[in-house]
Amino acid sequence: MADHMLDVFADSEVIVAALGGEGRERVVAESADLVYHLMALLTNEGIRWSEVEAEIERRSGSGLIY
Repeated sequence: MADHMLDVFADSEVIVAALGGEGRERVVAESADLVYHLMALLTNEGIRWSEVEAEIERRSGSGLIY
């Protein structure tokens, strides 16, 4: 699990860097890495994507997400 957590964190850092002007293709590629590692982490923890969607819905209904 710790390896996937580090991968997710590192990938999110790269996306922030990519937003600094490295172009659309780089952002797409780094986003794919982030999603891949996130899905691996969720699978490892036995968390279904629907649980993540429900949390997003809860937040959007509360005004936390616009």
